[in-house]
This record gives sequence, structure tokens and C-alpha cells, in this order.
Amino acid sequence: MTHWIIQQYIQQGDTVIDATCGNGHDTLFLSESVGQNGHVFAFDIQESACKATEKILQDNATFHNVTIFNQSHDSLYSSIHNQFHGHIMAVMFNLGYLPQSDKSIITQPHTTYSAIEQSCSILQSGGVITIAVYVEHNGGKDELQSVKNILSHLPSSNFSIAHLCYPYKKRSAPELFVIYKRG
Repeated sequence: MTHWIIQQYIQQGDTVIDATCGNGHDTLFLSESVGQNGHVFAFDIQESACKATEKILQDNATFHNVTIFNQSHDSLYSSIHNQFHGHIMAVMFNLGYLPQSDKSIITQPHTTYSAIEQSCSILQSGGVITIAVYVEHNGGKDELQSVKNILSHLPSSNFSIAHLCYPYKKRSAPELFVIYKRG
């Protein structure tokens, strides 16, 4: 669902961010979507995630248009050169833990809050942010509340927000938020 939404907004040559690159699947998707004239900035606090992302990109010969930062997503504003500020077309977040890894290492509400705030400030008009919040793990519900909190404070004159969830699932399914920056 997230990939389909992002595809409605980005095109060849765009600059985008994978705020939580994890195992690299979203980074690869973004890299292929923006093409050789576009660029992807990818972030993750875990070195193993950055290495997994590098590997999937190399295996698919798409590493040329990606910069990977082994840093928290709340450093994206200062890490991405200001020439790109206001020219980011999409930002993707997958919140929770790195699949097939230590489930005690999770994204944190305070860094996520800051990263979303920073993403909104550098996103270009007509751009989109997707936030997939996984709530099954310890800390997931707190992070969901933090996301809801920041989104409730975004000015509706500048942003449209959609919230997609699966209310009839027996287990807590991920919830998806889509933020569109008005032109």
C-alpha cells in the first residue's frame, strides 16, 4: 500500500528519503523509482541495517543514487545538505524494530517526533510522507500516540493527513499515516 501511494507522487529525477532503511526494501524501491537522475537519502541507527541496505542495492545494481547515513532519522535535517531542503518529494517511515533482528532495538517516540517535524519542514509542496507504525512490540503503542500527537498539531492549511488502519484484524496490524504538503 505504501509503495503504491508513494508512486502517485514521485517520478524520475526526484529526491526522496527513507527515514528507516531497515533491510533496504523501501530504499531499493525508492532508488528504482527516482532513477539515475534522482537521489535517495537513507537513514538507520543500526549498522547491520545499513549493511543490509547496501547489499540489496549492490545486488540490484542501484547503489549509484543512494546516500546511506548510519544515524538516527532525527538527524535528517542537519545531515541532508540545505540545497535539498524544500525539494524532497517523499519521505518513508517504517517504525518499530528491524525484522529478523534484536526486537529490543526500536524506533523511539522522541526521535520519531523530531524526524517527522524535520521531514515536514524540508518536504516540497505537493510532496508526501508515509508513516507505517507497527504497534505489536513493546513501545509500539507509545510511538503510535506520539505520531498522532505531532500530526494533530500540523496546520491543516499546509497539510492533509490520512490515517489507514485495519480495525477488524485480530492482531494489532500496522497503522499507516499519509501526510500531503499542500502547494
